[in-house]
Amino acid sequence: MFNPDYYLDTSQYPLKLVSIKWERVQLYLTLSLGQAPSDTLDFYLFHPQTERTVYFRQVKQNGEFVHLRINLSVAWENQKPVPSGRWVIVVKDRSTEDVSIATTATSLIDFVTTDRDHNMNHYRKVFNPHSENYYSVRPMANDGNKLFYLAIYNKGEHLRTPREISREIYRKKRNERSLRFRQKIFDLIYKMSGRLVGIKNRQILFTSDSRAVIGGNLKFVYDKIIERKLDEKFEMKMMFKENITRRRNFLDKFKLPYYLATSKTILLDDFHPMLYNVEFDKSQNIIQLWHASGPFKTVGYSRVGKPGGPTINANSHKIYTSAIVASEHSIPFYAEAFGMAEADVYPTGIPRIDPFFDEAYKEKIRNKMYKAFPKAKNANVILFAPTFRGSGPKTAYYPLYQLHLESLANYARENNSVIIFKLHPFVREKIEIPEQYEDVFIDAFNYREINDILLISDVLITDYSSVVFEYSLLNKPMIFYAFDFHQYISSRDFYEGFQDFVPGKIVMNFNELMKALVEQDYEMDKVQQFRDKYFKYQDSNSTDRVIDWLILDKFPEEIPRGPRQKLL
Repeated sequence: MFNPDYYLDTSQYPLKLVSIKWERVQLYLTLSLGQAPSDTLDFYLFHPQTERTVYFRQVKQNGEFVHLRINLSVAWENQKPVPSGRWVIVVKDRSTEDVSIATTATSLIDFVTTDRDHNMNHYRKVFNPHSENYYSVRPMANDGNKLFYLAIYNKGEHLRTPREISREIYRKKRNERSLRFRQKIFDLIYKMSGRLVGIKNRQILFTSDSRAVIGGNLKFVYDKIIERKLDEKFEMKMMFKENITRRRNFLDKFKLPYYLATSKTILLDDFHPMLYNVEFDKSQNIIQLWHASGPFKTVGYSRVGKPGGPTINANSHKIYTSAIVASEHSIPFYAEAFGMAEADVYPTGIPRIDPFFDEAYKEKIRNKMYKAFPKAKNANVILFAPTFRGSGPKTAYYPLYQLHLESLANYARENNSVIIFKLHPFVREKIEIPEQYEDVFIDAFNYREINDILLISDVLITDYSSVVFEYSLLNKPMIFYAFDFHQYISSRDFYEGFQDFVPGKIVMNFNELMKALVEQDYEMDKVQQFRDKYFKYQDSNSTDRVIDWLILDKFPEEIPRGPRQKLL
């Protein structure tokens, strides 16, 4: 819970608002810090109830004063106005994590007005005051501790008619009833299957809620089982769904709970909400083959308290008997994310990196890629593969307006290059490539396996995506286009400091991105150190280790079984 008195008492700086000024839609604020500020300070608006943040992009320092400017009409996501609510001004020191909160100078407060909401009314600004979509920004100060608030009210956020609100409530209740009914049917099938059929020790289920067909780590394990002729010992089943927001077909709604109840071993590689409320038997082996090759941005329980994160009492992920990582360094992060004991996370290596050490396989995939993307065969390939923005699959997007397509196309033509765009699978809105750029731009949205594309890429442009782990194995250059770094870290955060973590050049705007490309400024010296830190086994045997240790229960002497594995 937000406690302003605590922050005021522990503030590193006596942060005080001393000046407010409007110029059109631009709000200018001057703060006194009582001392010369350091260069590690971030200034932002903070909404205590939702923990949302809006960073000031224009910050100037002058002695003990800091001058902030913000265009409230475009400061939110997708260049939208800052949402309604009471926002406070916060400064955070990146080097110490210390937080200070702004109070109001006495000279700005109208003490004649006893109503707190109006004691700074002379600084209030209302846009389109006679419209149904008016937007009000009202500075105000707490009478007691003089805490500063910026009260914003966007009437355009509340224009639904009573009839529309009634319909929304009806749809919500109807969907809740439907979900409860489907859950009851699911539970009934699961329980009856367990009682009537029981667990089949030879049955392995491969399942995902975010891919239509088997792929990634799941496919490598499946193919290796076939290659080793272990399919003569095991009976393998599959249950997949195109993405997490789609509903299953009618037959699969019955098959999934049946397979979950009767499979001795269950393999998954991503978030799978249908599994988290199932009471699995303690003898069932549930293995999380997480799709990322290392810990980058926070996931799971590492995001408790963050937008889109789980509650601390949630059931998500806690069903796994084991999970895999590429090195011991990653074990604490994955255990934290999945709510597991660290002893149940094993450094087997990641199955889908095996091909990076198999020259014959790599050549085969390259030929496959050149058939899929013929323009890439005789060109330098630049892969643009960022992660998504938003809190999850339903809100995922990427702000493509941050790219200047003409500049990228001109660079590609002048340097015998093509640019492959591979947006995150959660982003449902595909990039529209204008006709005039089709000679140098390629959209790979529908090609699922990004590792295949990595093998034909000469330069990777990404941001906060875990694809950097696999790409580091190729010893090729990377550029990290982090134009929204401060905003992103406030909502997602990372397991380790971004600037010290990434194995390549960080750029904060498009001009810096183009400069790095033109000058080939990649900071390649970071790659080797990164690779050795995050990959214990740099060989093609990770899939075999997963099968031997976690499915066949043939652990090497130096790797102890965790508490969940001992129950199987």
